[in-house]
Amino acid sequence: MPPEKNSRHAPAVRLGADAQSRRPARLERKLPWIVGVQLLAVAALAALLGFFAPRLAVRLLPFDRFHVDQASEPMQSSHAAPAAATVQPEAPAPSTAANGSTTAPKIDPEALAHLPDPDSPLPGSQAAMAEEARNVARYMVECFPSDPDAVEVIARCEKWLGNTAAAVGHWDRCLELNPDYAYAHFGKATVLAEKGDYQKAADLFREALERNPDWPKAELELARAWINAGSAEKSIPVLEKHVQRRPFLSEAYVLLGQAYLQRDEFEKAKSAYETAVRILPDHTEAYYGLANAFARLGQRERAKETMEQFQKRKAADLQVRKTQKSEYDDLEAMRIDSSTIYLDAGQVYYARKRLAEAERLWRRAAALNDGYVECRQALAWLYRSTNRLPQAIEMLEQLAAIEPKQRAYLEEVVRLHNDLGAPERAEAARRRLERLKEAD
Repeated sequence: MPPEKNSRHAPAVRLGADAQSRRPARLERKLPWIVGVQLLAVAALAALLGFFAPRLAVRLLPFDRFHVDQASEPMQSSHAAPAAATVQPEAPAPSTAANGSTTAPKIDPEALAHLPDPDSPLPGSQAAMAEEARNVARYMVECFPSDPDAVEVIARCEKWLGNTAAAVGHWDRCLELNPDYAYAHFGKATVLAEKGDYQKAADLFREALERNPDWPKAELELARAWINAGSAEKSIPVLEKHVQRRPFLSEAYVLLGQAYLQRDEFEKAKSAYETAVRILPDHTEAYYGLANAFARLGQRERAKETMEQFQKRKAADLQVRKTQKSEYDDLEAMRIDSSTIYLDAGQVYYARKRLAEAERLWRRAAALNDGYVECRQALAWLYRSTNRLPQAIEMLEQLAAIEPKQRAYLEEVVRLHNDLGAPERAEAARRRLERLKEAD
């Protein structure tokens, strides 16, 4: 049966999760450099791992998300940083070695004692995992009480743990510290949207976007809130601008299709949904919207066929979720979510020149999540920039195992083995690299 015509005012839900998620529960992160997991996979030439440039296309990590003091950058990065940190560093800056690289500052054992030991056993219960993550976030705020970046991390941690009121309180504190702090406006908006207060949510998403205009995630959430508030006419210019600059995200076209449907512009809705399906053929909800558009245009046979595709894909998605639920328990999902908290907290420490704490948290994140690319990229950068080449190689090897098609990891391994005076190991890595190239 074609979809009911009165479905035009259905809520604009977060789309594509069934087709794209890999865990039964994931921490929904709200930073612009997250733009969902999909956009983290967009290649950027060494914005973080500067020592790979120009050879390595990697995921863009958000060191620009934090107000990094340029003096703390171990090597010159292609990504511009603000001229000064919002909080002065509380640890000695790394010293510069004769070869131009840097060495790690002295470690304060007492400070590290407040952070989880990367080599200790992983928490054995959800309660223990939650307590460890919350303690990490709380101690970071103790270290940097006037730093909105630190307070924002604990806000997201509390929201993830279900303490919405505490999260909003922390975001309010961020705004006390910096009224123009866009991420706090965004965080508070997500809470309102989840409560169904879409108009107020849209107002805050707009505030966030005004303060950070180049924020794809904020654009999408603002458009979604307006659609849900029945103001599709406001969302269409935002979405059309978004897809002109970033024509690769299926979700944006689905939202655009929803907006056009709400405005009774059925031909435009059909075109938007068709584009979404071309970008991501597994985007289940796009088929539902496309069937709806066909029905509105009077194309009943195509509406019926497309609705059947939707039903098949929805059934397949349900089966995938059942399989995932059996493979990954809730504790493992919590560990994965906690690893994102540790990545973010580590970046705050890194930006304040507290490299030992950053390393400790990134290593714990890697232990919690075997497939976490971003924390291993951060560690590879940290080890390389502090002249710990064997550890950098270890991280690069782990990255090569996780992402075997990213040949640049092995290219850097070859170079570092040569730098260490180990030509035999460099040659072995080079042969592996050649086999990868032949297999492509």
